[in-house]
Amino acid sequence: MATGIPAWSKRCAKSRPRSCTSSNLYYHPAQGLLAERLVRASGLMRAFFCNSGTEANEAALKFARLANPGKSGIVALRESFHGRTIGSLSLTGHDAYRTPFEPLVPGVTFIEPNDTGALSAAVNDQTCAISSSR
Repeated sequence: MATGIPAWSKRCAKSRPRSCTSSNLYYHPAQGLLAERLVRASGLMRAFFCNSGTEANEAALKFARLANPGKSGIVALRESFHGRTIGSLSLTGHDAYRTPFEPLVPGVTFIEPNDTGALSAAVNDQTCAISSSR
């Protein structure tokens, strides 16, 4: 983990006795402190931790639908990659990844990156999320 950066390596070595990497299935005091700081800084009611990028994308899909009842449209970028779960594959803009697992989550519209006209055209009253990972 960034072992080629001396300052980072020194800081990691110094914190190693009190830090650990573990599943969010288990409580770690530092996670609670971080959640508290994030909530305070963001003004949101709670923080959500997950174990992977694809898990983060799955959660974002769920949160978008919770925040926008009755809406299920998603705009995503062509050539994007979001992960290997069904929900994340649904947002992935590569047919080679998507095709073997179809049918995927419906309602995803793909646009070219940096095409603001296509973005404006793709967003409608049924859009609950815009996925920008590339």
